[in-house]
Amino acid sequence: LNDLELYELAINVEIGTPAQEFLLLFDTGSADTWIPSNKCLKADGCLSGSQFDSSKSSSFHETKYPLNITYGTGNAEGNYFVDTLKVGELELDKQVLAMVDTNEGPIAQQPTAEEGGDQYILDGIFGAGYPGGTIMYQRFNQSYYPFPQALYLANKIPEPLFSVFIGESEQSEWCGEIMFGDVNKEKMNGDLIYTDVVTYKHRATGLSVHERWNVFLQGFQLRNINFKFSKAGTPFTIDTGSNFMYLPKHLATQLAKTIAPDVQLVDNQFIVDCKYMEDNEEIKMVFPESGAQGTSVYIALPISRLVARREEDGQCMLFFVPSEHYILGNMLLRNYVTVFDFGQHRIGFAP
Repeated sequence: LNDLELYELAINVEIGTPAQEFLLLFDTGSADTWIPSNKCLKADGCLSGSQFDSSKSSSFHETKYPLNITYGTGNAEGNYFVDTLKVGELELDKQVLAMVDTNEGPIAQQPTAEEGGDQYILDGIFGAGYPGGTIMYQRFNQSYYPFPQALYLANKIPEPLFSVFIGESEQSEWCGEIMFGDVNKEKMNGDLIYTDVVTYKHRATGLSVHERWNVFLQGFQLRNINFKFSKAGTPFTIDTGSNFMYLPKHLATQLAKTIAPDVQLVDNQFIVDCKYMEDNEEIKMVFPESGAQGTSVYIALPISRLVARREEDGQCMLFFVPSEHYILGNMLLRNYVTVFDFGQHRIGFAP
């Protein structure tokens, strides 16, 4: 889905037999896929009116596991189940999913068409994270494979990865693509650079696991100034479920002042002169190179790609905000083809 106010990657999915259709937010920042149950009404945070009726699916199987998931902003509660899931031409017949009875957060706060919002209302979340990031694993130490990994294990896709191209279009509300098992080289204007996914020690077992699509960011470079984290870097989530870049407060403020000395922070957004929409000076983001000891790689983009004019008041704002979360979201990712490689546990960026 293409919309400057909210860059959202929405994909159509079919669940059950016969298929029931849903429009879900494609989210690399979480691992569980959920849709509204037939108990979840508007008052419960399910705005679209689309609900999954398990009694109408001949392939539905319930599980004993509840889902209680908390996001950076919001939460959802319901139950896990198993059923057929189809995305495009790719289908799995025994995929673990969840249906929620209540939901709070962005999905529950979408403006409807009557409220001047979009004609598209997202029904739920399509989690494209790691098995170690599922609530089932974190709460019950039971593991299942989210859709991309499950596709590969079922020999439905050629490579253990998926790639995301957000794209922009003045003509269409639908642009960009998600490719399971491959990378669309036609969308790339340069080579891929790779950085490794962060490993964590699992609290219960002590084993090293990949929990989420986090990579180490070593710092930013702008106007001959280095904004450095520690040598190893600081973990940031590469998150298609978030719009903005969320940076630690001191770094966000320094970076904003370096871009625009007269910047103002209003309602937690950096407001700048609209002349910066024409600023072609480059900002670089530096990562440790995948598989290499001590070498770094970077992605670069002009400052103009981090500035936009707000529709409601014509003021210009930066696409990063001060936060306690460390996230690189769609306003950055729209400039790249991003490869999520769960075979070699690395993320790649190509302009």
